[in-house]
Amino acid sequence: MRKILLPFMALIPTATFSATTPRTTCPSGYTTITENNLVVEDTCPAGYSSAGTANSCNDTNGPCIMFAEANTEYKDASGTYVFTSDCPLDPVTKCIITEPAGCDSYSFASNWYMNCSDPETFITGVAFCSSFQDTSPDGSDAIQTTLPVSSNPNDNKYCWCKMTNPAVSKWVSSFQVFVSGYGQCAANCAEACAGHAVNDSLFRELLWSNLSD
Repeated sequence: MRKILLPFMALIPTATFSATTPRTTCPSGYTTITENNLVVEDTCPAGYSSAGTANSCNDTNGPCIMFAEANTEYKDASGTYVFTSDCPLDPVTKCIITEPAGCDSYSFASNWYMNCSDPETFITGVAFCSSFQDTSPDGSDAIQTTLPVSSNPNDNKYCWCKMTNPAVSKWVSSFQVFVSGYGQCAANCAEACAGHAVNDSLFRELLWSNLSD
């Protein structure tokens, strides 16, 4: 709910901050993700767990959520108003940078990570060894929703990668084959994902396509 500030109240001291109208589209260079299972509240409703502090896209240059902040003056054709509580876009929408810069990466077990400074972005992902190989000339098979696993461990030698935060991607091929089979793939796949995330623009383009929450 928003509260309208009438003109004769403008001189009364308040604890609000001035801003333009709340943002309803992601900033340039950001990818839009609809968050069907996320709410923005001061405290979590019953049945929900905190996913961390929400950063408004009105005043941040990193991953953000589009919501109007409480106790902030906004202005549009109808006048000046404030929201009495944080008011997210419906449905809740997240914006994440498409091409962060100043990144380094590392891996641990089946997890890989990318830490970027411009803007400040922390990306996490997982690695998986499958029996499915991307062999399409145009790369159309390089993105998969699900992946098969063979009962023969030696067949699970193809390394695949998925981003899990700040958004969830589909499985993307690392284009690497570990010829010794699953053992070699499991030991090296996450490191391969981390390396491609920083150094391979095509891999990042595939990773950032078809994102979800």
